[in-house]
Amino acid sequence: EASGELPPEILASLPPGVQVLDKKKVSDGWHEGYLLTLSEPLRPGQEPKAILRIWRSQLSYWRPDTLTGWAVELRAIGLARQAGLPTAGCQRPPTASTSGSGGDSGGTDGEGSYVGVCARAPRGEACDWAIYDFVP
Repeated sequence: EASGELPPEILASLPPGVQVLDKKKVSDGWHEGYLLTLSEPLRPGQEPKAILRIWRSQLSYWRPDTLTGWAVELRAIGLARQAGLPTAGCQRPPTASTSGSGGDSGGTDGEGSYVGVCARAPRGEACDWAIYDFVP
C-alpha cells in the first residue's frame, strides 16, 4: 500500500507559498487519486483545489506494450480538446520565461504542465504523477 504522505517531488512542483492543507484519497487501484485542498489556487480564477494522480502501474489496459502515465493522458486531453470536448486543465500559470500560453499543448512533453516522476513508498518505484484543475 502506498504511503499516506505526498512525495516531495510533487510538493516541490507547487508555486511558492502554495501549500497542501488537506488531501482526500478518491481512488486507489493501478493509480492513486487525491482531491487536494490548497492554501491558494494554482492559477488565477481557479478554486484552491486540485486533483492529483499518481500512476502506480504504467501498464495499459488495452495494449500491454504501451505504457500509460501523464504523457498518454496529456495526449488524450489534447485530442479531446481538438474534438471540442471539455477537459480538466493541467497547466502551470504563464511566467516571463514561457510563451504566455499558460497551458499544455496537448502534446506529450509535459512542458508547462504539473507533471513529473516520483519515487513512491514503500518500495521506491518510479511513478508518473500529474496535477489537474479541480472541476466542480
